[in-house]
Order: sequence, then structure tokens, then C-alpha cells
Amino acid sequence: MIAFSHAVSELLVVKAVRGYADARAVELGGVELLHGDTRHGDLAQQLAEVSAWIDQGVDAIVVMPIGAAALQPLVDRAHASGIRLLSYAFPLPRERR
Repeated sequence: MIAFSHAVSELLVVKAVRGYADARAVELGGVELLHGDTRHGDLAQQLAEVSAWIDQGVDAIVVMPIGAAALQPLVDRAHASGIRLLSYAFPLPRERR
């Protein structure tokens, strides 16, 4: 299971990314996606959804970080739990490459 957290889920470009990811998951088969619903750059909401996914034990999290420094403890927690956490659009301070 791969979870996506977008900083502004209401934007058309984000909806397009979601659509492409969903279509590709179907094409590949065996890939389950979760999409967060963070809106208007709400950092608290993004932190809550990423934390919940770590608790859920997803395989990977892809995030467009609203506050990279604020996400770092969750990045560390995800990696300690064996969950790969990657960012797009903006880097995280200690992101694994």
C-alpha cells in the first residue's frame, strides 16, 4: 500500500497526479493507493494523515511537504518502522536518496 499526501488536494494539478497514479496502479495490478485530503496547506492535517499511515503500516508514503522541518520526526519514525517516505516538489532535510 502506497499513501500520497498532497499539500493542496483541491488543486487541479494534484487531481491530475491522483488520476494518473490511480490509473497506473490499476495497470500494474496489485498496487493499492491511499490519497490524503490535506487542503489549503494545512500542516496539522498533513501531519495527522502521515502519522496515521505510519500507524497503519503502509509500505510507502509519498508526500509534498508543507513544512519539511515539521515532518522530519515522522520521516524518522517511518524509516524506523521500515516504511519508505519520499517527497516530491520540495525536499526533506534528511531524506534518503
